[in-house]
Amino acid sequence: MAKRKIGLGHKSKEGVKKVKVEKPIEQPAEEQVEPEGTNIADIESLYRTWDGDETILNGIINECSRLESAGNSDSDEVKCLLVFAIIDMSSFKAEEREDWLHMAKEKIEEIDGKVWKSLSQCKLILNELSVDWVNNLDVDGNFIGKEMEGSVIELLKAFKKKFNLVLKNVEKDKVVGPLFIKVLDGFDALLNLIDNFGVVDEGDEVDSDAEEEEGIELDQNHPLFEIKQSDEFDNYWREAMEKYGALIDDVEESDLVNVTSIDGKDVETDVDVLLDLKRDVHKKIGQSYLMESESPLAFYTSYAFAEGGEEEEDEEEEDAPTDEELPHEVKEARDDAKRLILTAIEHLKSYQSQEDPQSWVDLAEAEISYGNLLTVDSKEQEEWYKKAEIKLRRANDVGHGKWQDILTSLLGKE
Repeated sequence: MAKRKIGLGHKSKEGVKKVKVEKPIEQPAEEQVEPEGTNIADIESLYRTWDGDETILNGIINECSRLESAGNSDSDEVKCLLVFAIIDMSSFKAEEREDWLHMAKEKIEEIDGKVWKSLSQCKLILNELSVDWVNNLDVDGNFIGKEMEGSVIELLKAFKKKFNLVLKNVEKDKVVGPLFIKVLDGFDALLNLIDNFGVVDEGDEVDSDAEEEEGIELDQNHPLFEIKQSDEFDNYWREAMEKYGALIDDVEESDLVNVTSIDGKDVETDVDVLLDLKRDVHKKIGQSYLMESESPLAFYTSYAFAEGGEEEEDEEEEDAPTDEELPHEVKEARDDAKRLILTAIEHLKSYQSQEDPQSWVDLAEAEISYGNLLTVDSKEQEEWYKKAEIKLRRANDVGHGKWQDILTSLLGKE
């Protein structure tokens, strides 16, 4: 399969941004953003959306330190989140980075729980790979700054080993939370960064297909060459995401503590977090299957609907070839695309929410893609298009015409 058609291809580059700042504990209180509420779920919720804001990250570090000092009952989880935030903060610092990472490693040693300790180590490995390796190499394989020992392959295998331990202990302890998905998102972002290495300059938008157009061919001895040629870790990303998704699906809402308010303030409940995680995981898995389907889908449609080429442009449009007329490799591509899209649809169904019209549109577009693979004007094709139309009309009404172009395009097919 084509490279990076499995992962989501995040455009963010972990660790690229390096800004000198003062240590968070020394910053004035008015320059810090402190999370409202007093439990770990509130801080994790803020961490999920901190999006490179150093001030918010600083507030998270201080609030975690406060909870830790207060002897919070979720102390291992608090320490894990604190490690995450410290590691992220280290990426803002060029000169003090080693000190921050040393602080993170010391905090990891204080964690007793196997899940949170292994998860923290996974975060540390990803940061080292992105900052000290990928962003520290040129296209000739030379280090721009500090030379590193070992290899990217060794570190990626270490990551797999550690995250497998995470999954094993999550299954045993029934622990769920957004930090697990943050690690897998970071892993996917790293793989996309590696795959696009040498394709775009820092600051340009990352296009996962760009390598096919203007990629630089790396020497076989380049530290990233072997990774770019392999799908091993791309496949592992989805396997890990699917395993974690299955574990989340097995968690019963009745097993969670449903806290609706703390100190009179409404906060996100454990059930809310669980439902958000389920939707997020299934959305990501569904999107990854859709991305993988793009190549066989394009191969099939290019043959089935454009076989005549330019010579037939002015002639009367002909029907698509029958199944018997299709070459074996074309039918195989169609069947692969159908299988992948159907799998994506199942995950996108789990991503659906009555409050999120975009989720209806995403599912409708997948249903349209599947319908495009069916016999033209067949009853089955019309049924798939109709299912998509109902969702699109509903979303378009709620969105005040936001998805009119997609709806118009679909109706033009009918």
